Amino acid sequence: MKIATWNVFNGTSEQRSRKLSDTDIIAFQETDKTENSMSCVWTGDEGKRFKGVSVWSSRHRFSCLPHKPHCSPGLAAVFNDTPLGAIQILNLWAKPKPDYCEDLINSLKSYREFILRAPTIVLGDFNISPKLSGKKRKFRNALSVLEHDFGLTSAYHHHFGDTFGEENHPTHYHHRKEEKPFHIDFVFLPDALLARLNTVTVPDYSSYSTSDHRPVICEFKKV
Repeated sequence: MKIATWNVFNGTSEQRSRKLSDTDIIAFQETDKTENSMSCVWTGDEGKRFKGVSVWSSRHRFSCLPHKPHCSPGLAAVFNDTPLGAIQILNLWAKPKPDYCEDLINSLKSYREFILRAPTIVLGDFNISPKLSGKKRKFRNALSVLEHDFGLTSAYHHHFGDTFGEENHPTHYHHRKEEKPFHIDFVFLPDALLARLNTVTVPDYSSYSTSDHRPVICEFKKV
């Protein structure tokens, strides 16, 4: 089973899902407004850009909780029947107000009850890295909430053994420049799902021309 997160920069969920056609569940960020269907649920800011987050799956039925009003748009999706059993997905796209780290922590706290009630994968474009100037302390604060408050582990860092801020596989290229790489997109797993993790893939710079981000794709072992 494959689960991915990807900030697509633009385009509908259906359009962008074709690039990850062998993926069972995809969490999109910065996707264009999409009509909800059996395969897709979208939520976002009703501003002039109509950009938001979506959860897409053409293989597994799911339902989503109403968006929490006091944080950036996010999607809390419940999958009752998958090869991993009953799981939950929390798709987050951190925004710069008051700043990315504070917005991420606020979102995590807003969905605390949801995260703790069942095995939950927290993933998305967090827009944070200790590599960013002056952000090490705030990054550590956000990481502490994920790891210690919720017992979650970054799938990428568990799989590759890279240090936060020194990743060998960037997920974002600032201004689309290969010489400005950052790792700011994450998939955080609870222990039960971490034990089932098989591989993690981040495509290289040349693979995706439509976005300045690259997806993080996690493949899980069969039972």
